[in-house]
Amino acid sequence: EPVSADLLAQQIVALETHFRIRAIKLGVPGRVLSQKVLEVLPEQVPLIVDPVLSAGGGGELASSSDRYWPQLLARTTLLTPNPSEALKLADAHSVEAAAARLLGMGVAHVLVTGGDAPTEQVINTLYGPVPARWTLDRFQGRYRGTGCTLASAIAAGLAHGKTLPDSIEAAQRWVSRSLEGAASLTPEVWLPDRRPGI
Repeated sequence: EPVSADLLAQQIVALETHFRIRAIKLGVPGRVLSQKVLEVLPEQVPLIVDPVLSAGGGGELASSSDRYWPQLLARTTLLTPNPSEALKLADAHSVEAAAARLLGMGVAHVLVTGGDAPTEQVINTLYGPVPARWTLDRFQGRYRGTGCTLASAIAAGLAHGKTLPDSIEAAQRWVSRSLEGAASLTPEVWLPDRRPGI
């Protein structure tokens, strides 16, 4: 159930009263929430957007044709789509073309994450002024929420004053360590070489 736009704005104002906001990460804001965030978000604060268009279970969460996406993207410091999200958002036929189109819409940087790609290793590619690519070990099993976790960890790095590449590097290491020690809450899908950690 979407959070009230006014409640979200009040939360941001309350936080600003007591803390200096150094980064904000959004997931599935929708048009109304996006507009409200942009109204109250200080201009200099980095905005990281993880454009979750569907849930891990397959349900659609947001429309790629949402009319407010252009305004949100134009204010986005880092967009972290997986390949299918990038293609949908940009209405493109290749990841490279999608990244170029998203950058053309005002996004400062695009990190296309490879966690869902059918590759032997996870390849995360940064598009923008200083392109970069990271190749990471892929863990066996299915994990939900890794993209959201990665985007949040990147935001935390930026909030601590790290550069964007350093924030991405540190976030990837943190997510990898988390997956390495992860345990399933459903016994029937525990991996043979891992035991539950609870």
